[in-house]
Amino acid sequence: MTGLGWFRCIGSVFARFLAVCLFLCSQAFAGTEPVRGMSVGLHGSAPLSMTAVGGLFLFDADDGRKGKELWATKGPGEVPFLVADINRGTGSSNPGFFVVHGGRAYFAANDGIHGCELWTSDGTPDGTRMVADLVPAPGEGAAPAKLVAAGNRIFFEASNASGDRELWTSDGTEVGTSLLYTINPRGTGARISSLVPVGDRIFFSADDGTHGVELWTSDGTCSGTRLVRDIRRGGGGSMPSGIVAASRKVFFLADDGVSGRAIWESDGTRSGTRIAVAFGQGTLRWTSDMAYGNGILVFAADDGVHGLEPWILRDGDESPSMLADIAAGTASSTPSCFTFAGGRVFFQADDAIHGSQLWTSDGTSEGTRMVAEIRRGGALFGSASSFVAFGSRLVFPADDGKCGMELWISDGTAEGTTMLVDADGSPSSSRPSILYVGGATLWFRAETGRGSEPWWTDGTSAPASSAKNGGCALGASPLIPLLLLPLAAFFGRRR
Repeated sequence: MTGLGWFRCIGSVFARFLAVCLFLCSQAFAGTEPVRGMSVGLHGSAPLSMTAVGGLFLFDADDGRKGKELWATKGPGEVPFLVADINRGTGSSNPGFFVVHGGRAYFAANDGIHGCELWTSDGTPDGTRMVADLVPAPGEGAAPAKLVAAGNRIFFEASNASGDRELWTSDGTEVGTSLLYTINPRGTGARISSLVPVGDRIFFSADDGTHGVELWTSDGTCSGTRLVRDIRRGGGGSMPSGIVAASRKVFFLADDGVSGRAIWESDGTRSGTRIAVAFGQGTLRWTSDMAYGNGILVFAADDGVHGLEPWILRDGDESPSMLADIAAGTASSTPSCFTFAGGRVFFQADDAIHGSQLWTSDGTSEGTRMVAEIRRGGALFGSASSFVAFGSRLVFPADDGKCGMELWISDGTAEGTTMLVDADGSPSSSRPSILYVGGATLWFRAETGRGSEPWWTDGTSAPASSAKNGGCALGASPLIPLLLLPLAAFFGRRR
């Protein structure tokens, strides 16, 4: 072969190599990666709240210069930007409790002057403002929390001028933001929790100082805010918990003092609030982990015979049925983290053989099975709030015993259950949390050697080196494809 032939041969091979490089780098914005440009110091930007509005992903972050403030990015691969330095200078406004309503994000923040108050943003500096100074005293702040949206309003818990926590509402304007109802006039606070939107109203638990903690509802008006039913007569309270929205009603756990702790249902009226599932006083264990989907309520219960196992109640049925006796006999599989995705329910359970593993069910005993043995002898999973439906699949944190607690995805099959990314690139855990689905992207927080940072995924695995190099599959700058293009074109012509 002549010298020119060798040159052409080498040129052809190099051109193909460059083409592969270009392709791999073109995949830098597909997969599972950290948000670019946010890594700061040893502790990272430490995001705690996330949401999406107007085509933007909003989150709180500390860039090491302006404190914890409101940031945004236009999407995967885009450089994030500071939306507003709410608490000017190095102080932190600590934006949190995000909820989206009417194309805007609402949240609690402290500007250093008014204290922690209700704020709103459309993702632009000019569109970011304080909604109202709920407690006008300088530096005090109402400290809004537990924000939810229902109908044409948002609801939240906040302090009044006396410091008592009560129910507030807002339509997004200053004049339309006010204390909705003083639930506990005795001045000890209403102990509000579990705000759940159903249609244009919310359900929640609260203590009016007379009946104890009971189920309440509100449509955003004073007259429409009321105690649903005094389930446990007297001041003891039935202590509602685990409130789950189901079509036009809610399911929840409560104890009326007679039937023991049982699952109740309510449509918001006294007559429509009744026991849905009860096995009898003293014979039952429950968990407040319940989920509703596809016309089915799924929950964990012990009927006194089979141990703590998964049960279901179908719409229209008078009595529940056990989904499966996963840990046979009186042993308990202790199912939890029930989450519906792709027409199925996923959960973790222990069959006393494989240890705690991921399970799924189509709502029948025959269709209830272990998905995959993620870790021999039993895997470790994240909390129930970190099990999230992403399209037709489930995204969840799990520890396979090799890579630590990392982010996984499953379509309900063993083959379709894989780890999305080993964010830390080591046996250490990145502990993914604060999972938020915005369209075709799932955002989450992960901890690596560079601290805690926001990450994103489109549901496909990360390029092999993205965890260590922060993005490009080759661990290089996204500018490399541009630098390689002239060389690829040159050698391509030489062929």
